[in-house]
Amino acid sequence: MKGFTGEIPKAQRILAKGLRKAGIEFEENCICEGYEADILICHANVIIEVDGLYHLSKSQREVDLKKTALWERKGYRVFRFTNRQIQEDLTRCLHQVVNWVDNYRRIKLDKEFSHNLSGDKKLRTLRQNLIRQECQAKGIRHGESIEAFFLRQGQGTDDEIDGEGR
Repeated sequence: MKGFTGEIPKAQRILAKGLRKAGIEFEENCICEGYEADILICHANVIIEVDGLYHLSKSQREVDLKKTALWERKGYRVFRFTNRQIQEDLTRCLHQVVNWVDNYRRIKLDKEFSHNLSGDKKLRTLRQNLIRQECQAKGIRHGESIEAFFLRQGQGTDDEIDGEGR
C-alpha cells in the first residue's frame, strides 16, 4: 500500500539513486507499521527517513520520535538523514546504510547455515552464497567475466536523476 502521492524531494531522489547504484533493493514512500517510510529496505529491516525543513517543527519532531520508536521496537534499524547531509556528504550516508545492509545479510546467512552445516562445508557454502549475492547486487551475470560486466555497464547508462524509472 502506498502512502505518498506527492512529489519526492530532491534529496530523497539523490539517495535513492545512490542506493540503486549500490545494488540495494527498496521501496519508496510506503506504509510500514502504520506510518509512511521514505525508504524501506525490507530484506534488511531498514527504514531511511529524509528530513527536510518541515521536520524541524515541534509537532513534526514529536511524530518523528513516535515513528522511530515504534519501528525500532518492531526490529527495524532507522536511519535519519537531513537534506543537507545527503546533498553535502552522500557518500557517508550511503556508506552507513550499505554497511548495515551487508552486515545484516552476513549475520542472516550465518544463522541460516550454522544450523544445517558443519566446519569447512559451512564456510565454503556461506562464502559461495555471499559471492553470489554480491554478484547479483552488482548486476554481474553468472559466468560473466569482469571485463564483460564493465563493458556492458558502459552501454546505455543514464545518470540523470529525473530520467530514471522507479
